[in-house]
Amino acid sequence: MAFAAPNPSNLGLGLRQLVDSYKRDRALAQAKAATSRTIQMDSQDRVLVNLHLDGKAPINVVAAALTRAGAEILAVDPNWRHGVISARLPLPQAEAIGATVGVQSVMLAHRPIHRIGKVTAESSVVEHAKQANTAGVLSNNGFLGRNISVGIISDSYDTAQGVPRASVGVAAGELPGPGNPDGYNQTVVNLEDDFSGGSTDEGRGMAEIIHDIAPAAKICFHTSGISQSIMALGIRKLRSNSNALCDVIVDDIFFPDEPFFSDGQIALAVEDVASGTTLPGKKVAYFSAAGNSGNNGYSSGLHLLTGAQGQQANNAAGANKLDLSQVDPSLYTGGFHNVGSNPSPAIAIPITTDSVIPPLIVFQWDDPFDAGAVTTDYNLLVFDSDGNYVDFLSGTDDNFSTDEPIELVELDAEAKYFLVIALAGTKQTNPPTNPPPPQTHLRFISVNDASLSGPNIATNAITTAGHATAKHANGVGAYVYNLLAQTNPSYNQNGLNPPPGQYRPTLEDFTSNGGALAFYFDPSGNRLTTPDIRLEPKFSAADGVDTSFFPPNSTTDFDNDGFPNFFGTSAAAPTAAGIAALLLEAAGGPQSLPPDQITTTLQQTAVPHDRDPFFCHAIGSNANATLQVSASGNSSDDSATNPNFFTVAFGGSSGQTLNQLVIDLTNTLLEFDEDPAFGLPFTIGNNPQHLAITHSLSPNHRVLTLTFTSVLVPGDSFSFGIDRDFAGIHSGGNSADLLAGAQMASGWLMREMRLNQSLVSQPIPPGFQLTYRPVDSPALTTTS
Repeated sequence: MAFAAPNPSNLGLGLRQLVDSYKRDRALAQAKAATSRTIQMDSQDRVLVNLHLDGKAPINVVAAALTRAGAEILAVDPNWRHGVISARLPLPQAEAIGATVGVQSVMLAHRPIHRIGKVTAESSVVEHAKQANTAGVLSNNGFLGRNISVGIISDSYDTAQGVPRASVGVAAGELPGPGNPDGYNQTVVNLEDDFSGGSTDEGRGMAEIIHDIAPAAKICFHTSGISQSIMALGIRKLRSNSNALCDVIVDDIFFPDEPFFSDGQIALAVEDVASGTTLPGKKVAYFSAAGNSGNNGYSSGLHLLTGAQGQQANNAAGANKLDLSQVDPSLYTGGFHNVGSNPSPAIAIPITTDSVIPPLIVFQWDDPFDAGAVTTDYNLLVFDSDGNYVDFLSGTDDNFSTDEPIELVELDAEAKYFLVIALAGTKQTNPPTNPPPPQTHLRFISVNDASLSGPNIATNAITTAGHATAKHANGVGAYVYNLLAQTNPSYNQNGLNPPPGQYRPTLEDFTSNGGALAFYFDPSGNRLTTPDIRLEPKFSAADGVDTSFFPPNSTTDFDNDGFPNFFGTSAAAPTAAGIAALLLEAAGGPQSLPPDQITTTLQQTAVPHDRDPFFCHAIGSNANATLQVSASGNSSDDSATNPNFFTVAFGGSSGQTLNQLVIDLTNTLLEFDEDPAFGLPFTIGNNPQHLAITHSLSPNHRVLTLTFTSVLVPGDSFSFGIDRDFAGIHSGGNSADLLAGAQMASGWLMREMRLNQSLVSQPIPPGFQLTYRPVDSPALTTTS
């Protein structure tokens, strides 16, 4: 098979493939762009691109060449490397512009991701902001955010179609401005809104949350725009513009091409406003939505197989064998990443995609962006469920030419694929080594909130990325403000707003996993001797709260109070920002607390939580024997159908036996579900001793009894699965954390033991102890 050489090689992130398609069949390329969730192409066949410059020509000279080619320049950012120009470029001119002196690469600019998940905001209650607001509780006049300016970066503020205008929110007391019935008459400062179409006014929804928490704060807005350059400009304006001069800034945006292992263009802007001294204005407390990608990703060190070893592993893969004869061998000249074990190597990563959202998967490794220092060229090869190579879906950029260590693939929803990480080659390093080594830290993430499942998608996969992980940014995870509202259909039957307490905040399963994130480069792209380790996210805040209109056309009113609920870290981030405004007023006003101290203060207010999410563990013992029952899994369907979700281990002295185990969910929100149409019937998983086990369920499906026909003896263990649902709605309930409060009893030990989220093995001392865990850092922050 002959393989056509890609031309030119510095068109990246899908632009080369789009140009090739356009040259072959213009109508087909237009249809592809029109149906893509990420490509931004207009009716004139102008596609949004980012031109990264190499310093061989002044920015204005390159900009003039763009204009002559019919491009519309949208933004210029001279602060990133040698400069970046965002432009709408006529697709037929892409190759010529790629060859222009001064242009390092022309990268397709994909749509920004908004961190929305699937009016009195209840966050003002669960975060204790109402107590802080009320005169005589914490201060004589209450803390309302007086003299504090809060800036918002999101898609738009007052341009969306089909929703009430902002003036309606002002008149109803949802926003500040002239005519606000509560006397908060300061006009929202809108530095730049988005009029490009398709906007949702998510920024106004965020503003309503902030106003509920800090009603006297000045609110400012700047659109994120449709490129990193526009957003970076907006961040700097919110600090330096004389009409804004913000003390706090919050955003809910992520661009798919932001770096994972280093700080990128937007992160540099965050550092400028949060810690820099060159811009006018004050150092800003910066908050950013950590993301809604859950565990939908993959992280690994490189385990390299040669090309021949990879071929051999593929030939032994059985049902997972791929047709590598369809792949240009130059795409895997350096070999394959081994996702198997040493005895059983494998190159295929099986995945099943989200049933609704087509996933946008971004793959990166530890080389710097746009610094002339990419040393490794990887490819992310895509195969369909039958093992056939899908060229047009695969990420095969020439990373040496684009100077960016990134591949991006957009897959179909509700489909099965195999992904292969292939090494095309390496480039000489300084000082030189022979042969040049590949970079070894690999990660891919489904960045647009679409779920991925498969044996290689671990519950602890790191999915937090981008400027929310900047050194002086506060990445914010999400807790639903009240789990009880989600699990009880009759909750708040009187339609009260806010609904009656007590609330039960619970970690949102979609909040992006963080961890000890390693950053390998300084701001100029030089590799650090020792990586900079950052614990992300910094903390979490409430989501699922009310606004007067957002999300537009929403049917989600899970707390039955007549208002739409705003879910996602997009809602949690402004909650945290509003609390920061109260802290600043309480400390004495603008600049009374440095941004780092605001971060520390918010972390110290976190409520107690278990140290290892998605895991429960109970231990029962007598003088001679010990019984351990554990459960592990997140809220995904994989957890619901995992035959190894529960593990039972029996230990003790010789002669001890166990004939029965009872697990009682009465004190939880759960029930067992054996309906094969919707869940998993009782299923034995790992059973090394081949134990004979029967089971029965109580009529209310809350009590599971296991009987061991051949009694267990010390050293015996087995795993099993059975679906769990929320008893009130007969769905959901998959996370192991929800088993907190369940009870177990055994035939030999009648004392009941609580399954309490592993606090048996890692207890919280009296009061509470702040502990970091990757998914939400210290957990839910409050104004306490």
